[in-house]
Amino acid sequence: MINKETGQLTFERIADAPDVPKGFEFVSASVSSGGDGLFLYVARNYRNDVFETFSHNGAHFPKSKMTDDRPFKLAVVGEFASYEIELPPFKLTFPLYDLFEDGRVLLAAARAAWRGCEDYDRNGFVFDPVQGTLCNFLLGDGIEALGVDSENRIWVSYFDEGVFGNFGWNSPGPEGPGSGGLVCFDADGTVLWQFNRDDAADFMVDCYAMNITRSEIWAYYHSDFNLCRIDGRFLPRLFDPGNFSGATAFAVSNDGLVFNRQYGEDSDCFHALRWNGDRIATPKALKATFSDGRSLDSSEVLGRGRFLHIIGPMGWFRADVNEVFGAP
Repeated sequence: MINKETGQLTFERIADAPDVPKGFEFVSASVSSGGDGLFLYVARNYRNDVFETFSHNGAHFPKSKMTDDRPFKLAVVGEFASYEIELPPFKLTFPLYDLFEDGRVLLAAARAAWRGCEDYDRNGFVFDPVQGTLCNFLLGDGIEALGVDSENRIWVSYFDEGVFGNFGWNSPGPEGPGSGGLVCFDADGTVLWQFNRDDAADFMVDCYAMNITRSEIWAYYHSDFNLCRIDGRFLPRLFDPGNFSGATAFAVSNDGLVFNRQYGEDSDCFHALRWNGDRIATPKALKATFSDGRSLDSSEVLGRGRFLHIIGPMGWFRADVNEVFGAP
């Protein structure tokens, strides 16, 4: 919430981080599109493999997969119940993940290499913990974020290497899924829609932030840092947030949006942008802290619907955009 006199945005504690499962170690945490806290673990001594890099021409790149399959677990922290899902072994690196409404788990590696026509990394996985089945398909290289909407469609956003090609895509291999900038897949991995098309009103160079509200998708992206809303029928509408650049997360409500810091700003800097009809008013700066008074330091922020989240080993914290704008 925001203190209207001081302009201070406060992240309230939602839950403590769950205990790390025996024989495992923490990998990362996220929040599902449906609002559950997600904590991913890998078998002990393999966390470094999950985030392993390699050098090429003096630059460092993430590996697209591990050498061997390793056990993973996912802890789900909900409003009324918490539980663990034992995942099948994966070669998963730099993982992203979400939940379908029916309890299936979506996972993906951020990178996917092309080595030949039938030799490329199928970096998307859908696991059904009830049936024990696993579906595997290509989601593309250079994934920035992903999520599942209320119709069980998969939305994936990409950074510039995914859009223009790397790891063999675009040269010498074919154009990858990431060339679409923001792509919608069905639960079997078939492309249903993509932002970058011949008839598109704009071109997405790099999707900095995505927010799935279940009924619509919002994307904040670079070419000149525009904002786009895509409804359930894949109809996009563009908005100009003004002289505002570099944010990596935002939350959205009927009254406005709140973005995290811009380029060059401290981690505790946030910005409220109120709707002014169909336009966005001039941003108002906010200063954020945790509810216990600690500063945000370099905490990573996630936007899900009308909430901003900070989640990790220190716990799960959340700020409600409706309270920022005084909505009930």
